[in-house]
Amino acid sequence: MKRFAAALILMLAAGASSGITVASYGDNSIANTADTVADLIPNDLGQVLDAADLVIVVEYDSTALGSGLVCHATAGISLRPESDSTARVPALRAVHTVLKRDVVPDDATSRGKCTVEAVRAAVKTLTEFPVEVLLRGSNASVADRSRRQLAKPALII
Repeated sequence: MKRFAAALILMLAAGASSGITVASYGDNSIANTADTVADLIPNDLGQVLDAADLVIVVEYDSTALGSGLVCHATAGISLRPESDSTARVPALRAVHTVLKRDVVPDDATSRGKCTVEAVRAAVKTLTEFPVEVLLRGSNASVADRSRRQLAKPALII
């Protein structure tokens, strides 16, 4: 349980990746997520994201499970975060989970390979959608929520 809590804290506290079109948050088992998935992002998608000030958001973690390892990754599109904040949770997400059996769960190399496999699979699934579908499906995470809140006042009981 302590490991899970520590991984969750690291995931929430991690900053954006150094890549142009990727913001990543995870347990730091991947040194540079942007470099890890760069070959999976088509040039046309990268150009659209840059022009619209959007990023691919990747969230990942890994957990020991008996003599195995479970690695989980989520990828989606959201607004590029400010330097002092994290990206919004994407409305449209691709998810991938990897289960590795009979590995040493505390081995950093095994954990890194497992996590990279999950992240790459999630990003690959995401980038297989047409750009129009990605943008339309991501409207909720890209929209300006402050305007909607002004239009619909909160009900306090």
